Amino acid sequence: MRSNELTRILRHLEDQSANLVHLRAGQAPIFWRANEPLEDHGGFEVLRRDDIKRLICVPLTDDQIRAYRERSFVSVPLRIKDLGAFHLEAYVHQGSEELIISSTERPDPDLLFRRHHDLLSEAKHSPADGDVYWNLGVAFIEDGEYHLAWHAFEKALLLTPNDPTIHVQLGKLLGHDLRRVDDAIAAFEQSISSPEAAPEAHVELAIMLRSSRRLDDAEAAVRRGLETHPDDARLLEALGVILIELDRKAEAVPVLEKSLHLHGPDPEIRALLAEAHSR
Repeated sequence: MRSNELTRILRHLEDQSANLVHLRAGQAPIFWRANEPLEDHGGFEVLRRDDIKRLICVPLTDDQIRAYRERSFVSVPLRIKDLGAFHLEAYVHQGSEELIISSTERPDPDLLFRRHHDLLSEAKHSPADGDVYWNLGVAFIEDGEYHLAWHAFEKALLLTPNDPTIHVQLGKLLGHDLRRVDDAIAAFEQSISSPEAAPEAHVELAIMLRSSRRLDDAEAAVRRGLETHPDDARLLEALGVILIELDRKAEAVPVLEKSLHLHGPDPEIRALLAEAHSR
């Protein structure tokens, strides 16, 4: 895809008075106005993953490209000569790069809902109700639209910033589905700062830290969880895994034995225990 293809796409967006264009591998650009996709998609061809990867790089500076490669996400303003101002978001969806470019001249908060008319009506009726955006986030996860789910949970957090459950769900979404591991770690750390934090928050934080090979930090996260939830089988299992990876198998044995006792028969824990007993 040539650099002038971006100009062609944005020119069509402007000509159609659309609010945004969504670029995803395996489909042609989809232009949205208000809460519905436009029928006229400009005759563009189906995009390949390489097309989108190249297109992302066209408007970004070297520093922005570097940041995108580190985080799998970038959100930046964009100005195209003779066309005006836009906003660009690039991210990774199920292993492939995606791109959303929106018109800053025609911002439309309802685009967050994308066809979920029932939730849109509910949000308009109760704009300060964070549960609406929680429900929207869950609906988007079921749709496989993880980036939109992220936006919905972010909106829910604006309305209920101290809800540890939202931070946990946001962290799982960022880490497992959007590959934004550092952002996921920040969300889980925010969750465990609450006295109401569930054991799951500590476990998920440890998982993200392990994926970054920060094993000492992962151990600390699990032990912090065990201070308030000493008999949580999943926390004990997570600690056993980390101790094995740190080559401290002797320490892992009693931890995994306790986890197995609390959890009941479990082949995965038994396999870990066998590994811990090995020399």
